[in-house]
Amino acid sequence: MARRFFRLSGVPDDEAQEVRALLEDAQIEYFETTAGFLHLSVPAIWLVQDEDLERAIHLLQAYQQQRQQQAQQDTSPRLSFWQRAAFEPLRTAGILLAVMAVALLGLLPMLLLFWR
Repeated sequence: MARRFFRLSGVPDDEAQEVRALLEDAQIEYFETTAGFLHLSVPAIWLVQDEDLERAIHLLQAYQQQRQQQAQQDTSPRLSFWQRAAFEPLRTAGILLAVMAVALLGLLPMLLLFWR
């Protein structure tokens, strides 16, 4: 009986591809399910043989530790809001205008009642 091994919802494409490659390198038979047309199903990687589950879990744990170490070593600078706004002024202005428009639409009924 097939066993769900790895849920794919919310997983970056590169990580999903690396998990597939991990299983293929270990010659573990698997198949995938998608969320389907109405997104009612579970996108996941399933193992065909129950006997492969324990070995696959150990491989996945080692992979995730390696991925975590790589993420911790990533020292790329994080931009603050003001730095990002300086790099993308039109995008920042558009976002601020959209936020103000939504706030105005939300407050409009109260403002109309207040001014009567």
